[in-house]
Amino acid sequence: MRDIWWKAASIRDQATLLTLMEEYYAVDGIPFDLTTATRALEILLKDPNLGEVVLVCKKDTIIGYIALTNGYSLEFGGAYQFIDEFFIREQFRRKGAGAATLQFVEQLAKDSNVSMLHLEVEQHNTEAHSFYSKLGFKSQGRHLLVKPIPPNASDINESAQSSARG
Repeated sequence: MRDIWWKAASIRDQATLLTLMEEYYAVDGIPFDLTTATRALEILLKDPNLGEVVLVCKKDTIIGYIALTNGYSLEFGGAYQFIDEFFIREQFRRKGAGAATLQFVEQLAKDSNVSMLHLEVEQHNTEAHSFYSKLGFKSQGRHLLVKPIPPNASDINESAQSSARG
């Protein structure tokens, strides 16, 4: 797709990204909390050591985004990137934008000496499984397990005081 292009998102794109995130979460049935999303996105956009967010554009329209976070794995031999979120608006799907974006991300990974790309897909989303498989992603035959770690009470108080100071 020649009219697809990408740009690194910055804090100036936060409102647009939050709108896209809310659309994505609705499609995938993920609860969307604006406060949590705003805080997490702001941290990622301000710290390139954590990763980056790339806007997917067609001509002069932003049609989606991909959020990449950085990690390191002994098993996989070094740096990896986790495709934390990837969303293309419905009217632009199945037209090559998704595949072109993943090819772009793969080149970014190669240029950064990243040894592996990881992503997760909702189990019910067979269309996405098929799409990613065609692009070379394979199941590791493992389950992704998570355990939320609540913040310390002192962290919450400091954050609230910092916000109040402005």
